[in-house]
Order: sequence, then structure tokens, then C-alpha cells
Amino acid sequence: MLGQLTARRSRLLAVLLGLFLILGIFQMPAAGAEGSITIDQISVNKQNVYPGETVRATITWTNETDYVVAAAVKCTGGSTNYSQPVNLGPSGSAQVDFNIGYSASPGNYSVTVATGGSLLQILTNAFTVHKNVVTVKDVTPSGTAPVEVYAGGTVNVNFKYSSPADTKAKIVIGSLVSKTINLNRTGSFATAGTSLAIPAGAAAGDYNLGLSFDGSGTALTEPKAVRVKNKPTIELTLTSPTKSNPAAVSPGSSVTIKYNYKATNDTPIYVRLAQGNNAPLVSKEVLLDQDKTSGSTVLAVPAGAPLGKYNLTVIPKAGGGALDTEQEAVVVEYEVKANIASPTDSKPVSVTAGEKVTITFYYTAASKTTVDLRLQEHNSDSSLTATVSLDRATSSKSKSVTLTIPSSAAGGIYDLVIKRPVSGKNLDTEEEAVIIDAKATAELVSPTQSKSDTVKCGSSLPVKFNYTSNAESDLEVRVINTSGKVLASASASIGKTTTKKSRSVTVRIPSDAEPGKYNLSIVTKYSRKVLDTETRAVIIEDPVAIKLKSPTTDNPVRFNATGQVEIKFSYTADSPGSVQLRLLKPNGRTLVSDNEFLSRANTWQSKTVTLKLPSATALEVYDLEIVNKETGNRVALEPKAVQMVTYPLNVAVKFIIGQSGRWVNGAYQVTDLDARITQNRTLLPIRHVGDPLGWEFKWDGAKKMATVIKGERQVRVWANNRSGSVSTDNGRNWKTVRIDPNNASVQPLLVSGRVLLPLRFVSEALDTKVDWEPASKTVTVIQE
Repeated sequence: MLGQLTARRSRLLAVLLGLFLILGIFQMPAAGAEGSITIDQISVNKQNVYPGETVRATITWTNETDYVVAAAVKCTGGSTNYSQPVNLGPSGSAQVDFNIGYSASPGNYSVTVATGGSLLQILTNAFTVHKNVVTVKDVTPSGTAPVEVYAGGTVNVNFKYSSPADTKAKIVIGSLVSKTINLNRTGSFATAGTSLAIPAGAAAGDYNLGLSFDGSGTALTEPKAVRVKNKPTIELTLTSPTKSNPAAVSPGSSVTIKYNYKATNDTPIYVRLAQGNNAPLVSKEVLLDQDKTSGSTVLAVPAGAPLGKYNLTVIPKAGGGALDTEQEAVVVEYEVKANIASPTDSKPVSVTAGEKVTITFYYTAASKTTVDLRLQEHNSDSSLTATVSLDRATSSKSKSVTLTIPSSAAGGIYDLVIKRPVSGKNLDTEEEAVIIDAKATAELVSPTQSKSDTVKCGSSLPVKFNYTSNAESDLEVRVINTSGKVLASASASIGKTTTKKSRSVTVRIPSDAEPGKYNLSIVTKYSRKVLDTETRAVIIEDPVAIKLKSPTTDNPVRFNATGQVEIKFSYTADSPGSVQLRLLKPNGRTLVSDNEFLSRANTWQSKTVTLKLPSATALEVYDLEIVNKETGNRVALEPKAVQMVTYPLNVAVKFIIGQSGRWVNGAYQVTDLDARITQNRTLLPIRHVGDPLGWEFKWDGAKKMATVIKGERQVRVWANNRSGSVSTDNGRNWKTVRIDPNNASVQPLLVSGRVLLPLRFVSEALDTKVDWEPASKTVTVIQE
């Protein structure tokens, strides 16, 4: 089957080939067609050629047939032959290029055209190939002027040459590296050069430099022209300036660069300033002394240096990567000084969003420049910035700038800052100099003066208010005491609205708040502008209420020796907790105290607590105070409720009218004058009463004035005078009173050289009880 298919395919191909021939698609040359072609001319484009150049041959022919004849064009000279095929079709011409190699034999070359074994035409001595003689001089480096390079570095090779033809130069450094470069023909000496990279692993030593040229016998060697050294180990860190602490310099000035380093050899480096990847603004070669570990150098900044931020880079002269780089370490800008005049932290200005604020400052500037004027929100990254142009000023000059606060500006307290535009360095700052608030109104709805709220210490106070605002803002609701001190506050954010809206906020009352009446105020959060106030709208009570029963100011307890004070009180408490009972000295310090736990009680509960007086308690009067330990508030105070005295206590002295003598605590004692009644009042020598009670007496005969003293209390009376004087503070202050407001005839009497005083007036003025029994005409003076 396969044989049948192959036979059929062969017959099909034969048929198709016959058809192609009949149609003239393929034309086969007839026998002897070569004889019908005549080579009319052979020419070349140049007669003098050098190795590496190209010769173009042009062939012109006449073809008396329609057949195409394959031919070869050959170029022959010496032992060198070149051949190119060419199809000779209808009469015409063709061009053939011959690339003369660098190994071509010098001499005369002929060009022939042949077909098959028949030579159609020959052009003898068509062109001459000349030997390329290259002349070289001034090679660097050289044996007399060698170059040193670190392994991994580069060597620049330069020379001058002349060559009658284009050629190639091969440059070789020992066995380390080679490189070929193209050279153009030149009748006079031209300069050529290139750089060769020494391998990083190259061994240290002296290497020859060799040059050779294609198509020329010229070659030369420079012995020991390159000395390769082991690359030193360098560690270097820039210490100043740095990105975090840049140096600002003016054009035409200089900057000192400092660094720490460690080098195994004395090593040259370059210290450079450059912007980004641009060419260095400044580059300075510095030699690192291997015996040192730190160094510095001064870079001169050109007078025409562009303003901006510059990177500081240190690179080894031998090449390789940077030893260290500090981005934006040097800022080139003109010297400027500035001092803000207004507004300031001591005299801030308050504005609302959309309004204008004028800023005034004084400055000096080395040249025309700009500064950034910035409103920086305090303790925030939010800011408003304006660029201000400054003229050159060698002496202080004033500048005022008016800024429009954007209507969208966030409310807050802003610092005013003047900065250099390039380095961002602060020239001057006034903290909290500008206060921005929204334009808002507010009206307290509850609580108010007419509808106050009562809250306990440590509880929450709900506050409701209405408001309008031209922008989102913050308000602050404050609870303030009558002296203006803020007790508690709460922030309230409000939105933009032209119609009145309602807002509620809760203010937490401190647990240690002092009970009393407080004002309620609502202010803008930042400028503290008062939008509304309700006086005495808040009443704060301690969660514990105390009623002291004894001792009290009106009913004190007295001691003339160590004892115990029994304290009785009633209380209510919103929650369980402790109170502290204290006896306070006149200077406010605590004499003695004790803690007492109180259970939660909605109704009044009674309590009794005993305080033991310390031994040798001073003879003073003491206040009784009760403090809520949870809130720190004083919930009860009775001044002078406890008294230490020198006179005896619990003594009763009894007199019977018309009888001599006295009874002291029931014991009879003889006296020289008896008590008597005058104008319905009992009069008797006051010593008869005061001696057993420990009273002191003074008599001023010239003024006929008697003074009776009991502790802090003193009484003065004058013979035959219806008025007396009473002091309750050791005689510092006196009050004149009538001895008997109902009977002006009652007054002290002088009888037989003795002063008889109205008993009740004196005793009660000295805080001593007097009892009268009309039936037995007995008067009793009781000192408790």
C-alpha cells in the first residue's frame, strides 16, 4: 500500500513540473547559455585599502538570453582569497562587498568573474592592501609614571595615536584584565582612553600595561605601569551633621563635617555634598590617618549654590560603595532670624473659623528669601501654613501678615511658629498664641436657677442645652463654685447648624466635691468664651448627712483632767462607708480622731462614739468635726464643743437669803456677809460664789471696777453702774450689756467697803447655771 502511494506521488510531481515548465514559471538555462553573457566592466570603489576596511566591486554585463546564470566574484591577493556569489540575469549591474580582514596579506589584489569553470572577466591590480602602521605616544600609566590602585578599583588608560585606517586597540593589564576599543583613522595624533576594572580578588603586585592594534604590527608594553594593592578595610560613621540634626548654611559659607572611623591603612576618601543623584556640589579629598579614630573636614559651599537639602556622602578614593551617607544632612539656605511680636502666649488672640488674624514679627535676612508662617495645633500634627517673602534686611525689620482662617479649620489652641522653608528649623515659637473656635451660640435648658438640680458627691449631673454653630466644634459644660473655680466639666461636640438644635451631656461630680450651691456655665472649649450661665443651678450634697446632738457649741463639755468625750449624733447615708470624728485644736490640727462605719440608711439613725482625750491635753477649746472619709467632705462641725479648763467642775454653791454662810456641794461654810435681795435681784459678795468655783477676781479701786474671770470668759462691772462688759475671748473683745434689761435700778453696790454684785448677771455671763427656789429663798450656782 505504501509503495502504491509513493508511486502515485512521484507521477503527480512529474505532471506538476511539466506544467510549470510549460507555463514558464521555471526556466532552465540552455546549454552554452554562459557564452551568451559578456562582462562589460569590473570596477572597485577604492584602490588603497587597509585591513579592516571594505572594498566594493561593481560588475556590469550583457545577457543576450532570458536565462539567469550563477556566477562567482572573487578577490585574490597573495595567499588571501575572498569570494561572493552573484546571479547574472538580464543585462545590468551588481555590487559585491569584500570585508578585508586584519589578517589579509599586503599587496595587489585582482577581481575576477567566473561561471562554473569558465573565467568571464578579470581586473588585475584592482586595489592594493597596505599594512596598517599605528603610531602611539604619551601612554599613561607608564613604567616611569605608574599608578596605584586597590583591588576592585579601576585604572584609567590614556594614550595618543595616529592611524591611516580605522582599527581596534587591545589594552591588557598583566593577566588581570583586557579590553578592546575602536579607533578611528587619523592623520594627526588623537587622544584615546578607557577604564579597566581590576578584579576584586586580584593579587597585590606590579603589572605590565600592554597595547596592540588589529591589522598592525604595532605593539608596546609599559612594564610595571600598574601597582595593585590590597584594598584597606575602612569603617566610617558620620557624626555631624546628620539627618536628625542637620546643619543649615548659607551660600558662600562653610560646614564642618565630623566622623568616626577605623582604617587599616592611611586611606584617601572623598567627602561630598550632592542633591539626590546629581553631580556633587562639593567634593573634597581627605586622607584618613590609620593611627586616629576620628576626624573632621570643612567643606566650602559655593556662593551660587542652589538652595535646598543636600546629602552628605563619604566614599573611598579607591572606589567601591559609600562608606556612610546621611540623607538631607546639610541645608543650604540664607541666614534668617525672626522674633514674633504678636500674638503671643501671654497675649493670645481668639478668632473663629473664617475670620482673619494679623501676625507681626521682626526679622533680619542675609538675602531675599522666604519663611513659613505656621499655625500648629498644640500637641497635634494639624497645621495651617503660609509662605511669606522677606526682603534683605541687615537690621531688624517689621513684617505684618494677615491670614484668613479657613472656614473648615478645626477648632483648637494653636502655636504660632516661624520656620525656615528648606530646613524646617524653627526661628521662633509662641505656644498657644492663637485660639480658633467655631461661631456658636448656646442656651442652657436644664438645670437652671429657677429649676435647680440636687445631686450627691460622686454622682452624675445631666445637662441639656440648645445650640447653633457655623462649623463643627466643641463646647464645654462647667460646674463652677461661687468664687469662679471649676469643680467639674464635660466636653460636648456639636455639628454645623443654623437652626437651633438640642444636645445633652453628663457631668461627673467629684466624690470629694464640697457640698453647696454651684453655678452652671457653657463655654467654647478653646477660647473659653462664655455662651450661657445659670447661677445656683446645681446643689451638691454629701451622700452622708449628720446632725450632732452633743456636745455642741451651745452645750459644750468641759474637762479639767483627762477624760472621754461622748459624742452623740444621728445620720443618713446613701451608701455604706466610714466617717472620721475629730477634735480640732485652735490651729486646725487634730487632737484626737476615730473612724466609725455607717451603714446605708434612708431614715435618721442614732449613733454614739467615744473619744478618749490624750494625757496632758492642753488647756484649750476644741472644735468637734465629722468628715466623710469617702468624699473628704466635712459633714458636721461644732466649734468649741469641748473645753479643757482650770476651774473645778460639777460644783454647786447654795445660798439662803437672810442667812450667813454657804453650802458647797452640801457642805456648810461660814461667810462674813449674807446674800440679800435688792430690787428683786440677789446681790452678794461675788467672792463668796467664785472662790469655791475657781474664779479669779480683780478690783480697780480708782475706777471702782470689779473683774471676774472664768477661763476665756470675763465680766466687768462698776459700783453704782447699771451696765457691765462681757468678753468671751480672754478680754480681746468686749461687749457692753445692761445688767438687768428690765430694771435699770439693778447695779453693783458698795457696802462697808465690800462690792456686792448681781449674782445672776455675773454667773450667767460666765456660763454658769443659776437656780432660784422662791419658797425657801434659796439660790444655787451650779458649775458643770
